[in-house]
Amino acid sequence: MTIRFSLLLNFLAAIVWASLQPVAESQNYVVGFVIGFIVLAVFQPEYGRRVGATVAFVIFLLWSIVVSSIQVAKLILSRSPPLDQGIIAIPLRAETALEIATLATAITLTPGTLSVDVKLDGDGGRTLFVHSLKLGDAEALKRDIQTEFEDRILRFTRGANRKLHLED
Repeated sequence: MTIRFSLLLNFLAAIVWASLQPVAESQNYVVGFVIGFIVLAVFQPEYGRRVGATVAFVIFLLWSIVVSSIQVAKLILSRSPPLDQGIIAIPLRAETALEIATLATAITLTPGTLSVDVKLDGDGGRTLFVHSLKLGDAEALKRDIQTEFEDRILRFTRGANRKLHLED
């Protein structure tokens, strides 16, 4: 059973659950979705892992936005901001348009960073160019984006069965 089909069944379970309730309220859909998720996660563990990875990524992204917003606000409000702007090239393991677009959007949503461009390498790989307001250690920023953002995205788009890391 594919993940898309499992998600469709999950929404169907939510609709069925809500339609069986005496009063039509939006919380009944949520309860039905949660019950459907639990049942499907028991019978389709990969579905449970990928939905869990998606929820974890959204929470991580929201937290990153809050933390980065505070850091950028401090930078802007300081008398003489120590700007160390720069653009770095990040080799991507993301392959699909969804993975690349999600990564680029997540980076752009995080204050202080901006996805500039994606280039196709000669060997078929992709490189994402990211502008940072406060670059500091370029290798550390590259590693953070790859491990914190890209790995989390690959966990919910590829699941546990596909390799996430580049070979060294």
